[in-house]
Amino acid sequence: MFYATERTRIILITILFILFYVLLIGRLYVLQMVNHDFYVALAEKQYQVTVILPASRGLIFDRHNIPLALNNEAISAFIIPEKINNENRLCHYLKQELPRTYELLQDNKQKKFMYLSRHINDEQKKVFEAFPEVHFLKEPARLYLHSSCATVVGLTDVDNQGVSGIEFGMQETLAGKATIQQFEKDAKSDFFHSNTIDVQGGYAGQNIYLTIDSTLQFLITKKLKKHCKKNLCSQAGVVVLDPANGDILTMSSYADQAELQMKNNCISNAYEFGSVCKIFAALAAVEEKVVTVDELIDCKNTKTARLDGRTVNTWKAHGLLSFKEVVAMSNNIGIAQVAKRLDVLLYKHYKQLGFAKNLDIPLPAKQRGTITHPANWSKQSLISLSYGYEVSATLLHLACAFLPIAHDGYKVKPRLLLNVPIKIGKKLYHSETITTIKDILRETTERGTARKARIKGYDVLCKTGSAHLLVDGRYSMDDNIYSCLGMVEKNGYQRVIAVYVQKNGPGQKDTFASTMAAPLFETVAETVLLYDRIL
Repeated sequence: MFYATERTRIILITILFILFYVLLIGRLYVLQMVNHDFYVALAEKQYQVTVILPASRGLIFDRHNIPLALNNEAISAFIIPEKINNENRLCHYLKQELPRTYELLQDNKQKKFMYLSRHINDEQKKVFEAFPEVHFLKEPARLYLHSSCATVVGLTDVDNQGVSGIEFGMQETLAGKATIQQFEKDAKSDFFHSNTIDVQGGYAGQNIYLTIDSTLQFLITKKLKKHCKKNLCSQAGVVVLDPANGDILTMSSYADQAELQMKNNCISNAYEFGSVCKIFAALAAVEEKVVTVDELIDCKNTKTARLDGRTVNTWKAHGLLSFKEVVAMSNNIGIAQVAKRLDVLLYKHYKQLGFAKNLDIPLPAKQRGTITHPANWSKQSLISLSYGYEVSATLLHLACAFLPIAHDGYKVKPRLLLNVPIKIGKKLYHSETITTIKDILRETTERGTARKARIKGYDVLCKTGSAHLLVDGRYSMDDNIYSCLGMVEKNGYQRVIAVYVQKNGPGQKDTFASTMAAPLFETVAETVLLYDRIL
């Protein structure tokens, strides 16, 4: 009996040992075979450190290689939360002076790193230096040298990523690619070994060269601000183009509200500009041969007339006017009658001039504008389109639509980057049509509504426009856009210029683009001519 009990005990113990070894072998199999990759990765994580070396951001230059955006270093303050207790002097300071930062610290007590403040100035750094727990590091940042170019160049955020302008539109090109390196680490001493295990090569960002002339931009922005403050304008913009190649030389914006001053009004605001669009209605009418320049148009000798049952208002009563005079004197009743002859062809011409289409330039927040499609026309639509309503556009759209007039009828693509090929498209208008339109615009400047844009000794061809803004679904008499579009030329030299100002508030009943926008056009044109030394 005793021996049987001992034998049973030995068998049980042996079975238990066998089971233990089976479980041990099974566990080792799981660790080494089934979960092999997981534990290899875990081990590598413990003795390998990954270091990301950010790429040097590309610089931004103007057309003359003048730097607009350079790389710089910024100082940021950080702490190690796990080494700071609530009785620490720094905590008392944060609780009193920076309560939001103090709350973040309480929520991140176990972390090994936390920013206190990024991109601090010298005064802030001096305050933080009084606390031994605060450490500092240098971070890449940007230095902008020309504030007048800010709405074109844009900005980067604290992580040096573009958030507006070219900085955002060309982010991938400017940012380059970071270099990723892995180093072996001594598990005991926590020091790095010198050998690199793995490297993912990066590359520096590319430099960007704009067509903008920063000096001209500065001079025009200064004139624009002076004009706006003198006339109490809320927003404004100026665009200057070289019609020979489509280069955007100046794209200047103004806003009286601080929160809007980084907004590029020339591309982000789309308006119904009013009578400047008579340029394009006339261009279409002459090209389609539905009118001749000397044909007499009955403007009804009234400021309000009925056409096909619709009311048409104009700024001044005129009787019989030649078509040239209809445009020069900006008579809505006359241009509406000619537009009726064009019918849907007016829409076709507006579209081929680029209205309601995206502009192919690398800037964010671009508006494409709108134009009422013939399928949605009311009885009023064709009349409205003839003098610049039911078609909205940005100032850059307006300037680009004028390029075929300056370039003998050829379509010219606007260009903001110097490395983009110059693109002159197909011929949209006959040379005879362009000559006629230039004569009409010359008449408008010499004897019409754009007389205040004249410059002695130069050929100035432009048209003004005054329009009411839509406010809460209705056209407001107290919120208006005043614009002037055209070009200045002499001996083969040409510049296309578009300007607009926005005014808000009562008392504008007798205010027109002829006294608000034409003088600004003349100021800008004179500035351009003097800068380019066209004497």
